[in-house]
Amino acid sequence: MAIPATSSPLLGGGSGGEEGGDYYVEGAVDFRGHRSVRSRSGRWRSSLFMIAAEGVEMSERFAYYGISSNLIPYLTGTLHLSNALAAENSNVWAGVRWMLLLGFLPLTHTQNQTYALN
Repeated sequence: MAIPATSSPLLGGGSGGEEGGDYYVEGAVDFRGHRSVRSRSGRWRSSLFMIAAEGVEMSERFAYYGISSNLIPYLTGTLHLSNALAAENSNVWAGVRWMLLLGFLPLTHTQNQTYALN
């Protein structure tokens, strides 16, 4: 069963409104709040932003797992702590990381207007 090209919004302008040869994307707005014009929005500019954001996320994960995997050998070797004390400090470090995440979560959601604190 073939889908006609006129019913697909990704081909030939689709179902968006037309004004001066530009097609508007229904239900989409740009960062200024204006209707999104298909010929001037998205494309590589948006994809490069997503790739850069994913690269930052990947770098953060590499840093976290690198520190967490090397923390006990560093504490026992370089700082000459006992294994028990090094494991305790490593667990405290991981716990503080998770508590900071949970502590700042309501603040970030309030800034993004996901929900309001009462």
